[in-house]
Amino acid sequence: MPSLKPVSEGNEASDSSSVAAIRLQPRGMALLSETAAVITYECTARRKDGERYRALVSSGYSKLPEGWKLAFHQQTGLKA
Repeated sequence: MPSLKPVSEGNEASDSSSVAAIRLQPRGMALLSETAAVITYECTARRKDGERYRALVSSGYSKLPEGWKLAFHQQTGLKA
């Protein structure tokens, strides 16, 4: 499973994205079994219109023959 690293401003935002800047701060990782893992992180972002966004995020992954695949993704919004 690759490590989760902070993203530099603009590196992950595509031209069509509404996000101007994003930072991901790792909070935790749980290897549930050899084929299941959950990562948690805090997302802080600024949209192109200047609006700020913060959320706690959990993503669950399953290991399949072709590699780790996202099984679920959940966000809980925080006050920006």
